[in-house]
Amino acid sequence: MSPRWSAVGRCSGARRNARSPTGRTELPYKTLARPDDPDRSLVVCTPEPDTETAERIALVASRAAAAAG
Repeated sequence: MSPRWSAVGRCSGARRNARSPTGRTELPYKTLARPDDPDRSLVVCTPEPDTETAERIALVASRAAAAAG
């Protein structure tokens, strides 16, 4: 982890979304904050590999890339 960012407070969990364009998704997340600026934080969501969520996100990304040309 970069020394500029550190985990704070409730720093991890899973976001569940049933209304996503991809259908039901579950994205694990980690929250990082700058020790010198606690009002700023960065939330990183990444699907677990080999899950239905990862497959759905990859499908949407490939469609978006194809549409972009």
